[in-house]
Amino acid sequence: MELENSKIFHEPYSWAYYFGPERQSERYKHQSPDEKQTYQTVGKSLVKEYDGIDLVFSKDMAYAIYKHFDEFLKDGVRNFQHTFLIRNPKKAIPSLHAASVNKQLTGWEYFDPKEGGFKQMFELYRFIVANKDSNPVIVDADDLLEDPEGIMRAYCEGIGAKFDKKMLEWEPGPVPDWDVWAGWHENALKSSGFRRQDPNKSKINEKKKVEEERLPNIVMQTIERSMPFYEELYKKRVRPKSATEKK
Repeated sequence: MELENSKIFHEPYSWAYYFGPERQSERYKHQSPDEKQTYQTVGKSLVKEYDGIDLVFSKDMAYAIYKHFDEFLKDGVRNFQHTFLIRNPKKAIPSLHAASVNKQLTGWEYFDPKEGGFKQMFELYRFIVANKDSNPVIVDADDLLEDPEGIMRAYCEGIGAKFDKKMLEWEPGPVPDWDVWAGWHENALKSSGFRRQDPNKSKINEKKKVEEERLPNIVMQTIERSMPFYEELYKKRVRPKSATEKK
């Protein structure tokens, strides 16, 4: 997404989760904690005044802020709107597993079920509903790929923002903020925008991922445990006007 006068953050709370003094993951335990990467300092970076910036947008993982949801009620941070992007666990978890055990690609060597993140996402959703917004916007990844413009228009309407077709495209190439997560976004870095996905092909791919990849039991268990959380959020997902008008 390329919008004028915007500041985009990519998973800032992951720094606190993996590298800070309050870190909750053991992935980088061989590294000394970075005392500057606290949940509080991340929040301060989000609410900082940036010259010429009208919009601050941050994408993050729910598990990275787990046990620290109260950060979202602090001054400044409380003013942010929260939206949720979901993806079917039958696709998301196998992809996560494949990258998590591919040391050559990502530097990671094992699969951690906590990073599946669906339970934490559902709990974050309930927290937001109870404390900030009774109806936060939820986008399903397959819906977005099947109708990029329709979903983005509905998303913008849901958050009170003006839709801009620039949201659907971007320049391919490296993104400095993604360097620490090298290997995780190879397809995105080569892309130049959303491309419509055939819904029938999507269903075939879902079945293929689960049945043909010979997934370890721990991965299959993570998928099974994640599905109820995903299905509850899926019921509340945003739909394009054309879809909702047909109902």
